[in-house]
Amino acid sequence: MKNDEETFAEYLLCYMKERGANPVEVYKRVNLDRRVFSKLRTNRYYKPHKRTLFVIAFGLELNVDEAENLLKRAGYSFSIHKLDDIIIKFFFEQNIHDLFTVNETLDRYGCRPLSG
Repeated sequence: MKNDEETFAEYLLCYMKERGANPVEVYKRVNLDRRVFSKLRTNRYYKPHKRTLFVIAFGLELNVDEAENLLKRAGYSFSIHKLDDIIIKFFFEQNIHDLFTVNETLDRYGCRPLSG
């Protein structure tokens, strides 16, 4: 069970286990470098960049509340002042997890697409 004293990496791995999400399937679904998950397993204090967290959250098909909680655990949040965050949050709110569609929309509005 997740608790407040877990590191971000421990929280994420526990969350994935609870959902029955295989890390290989997750990172392949969003074309994320496998080394990110390797770092999560070998370095309990590893904290990915915010944009990487967005990609992981899309790979896990999180809803907006789950995505916000995942970001919060790593010390981030959605910004109401950044257009790319607003767009990305919209997709979580709509439960749209297709990274190609997200990236296409980000590009259309002049924002940098998510890696993955």
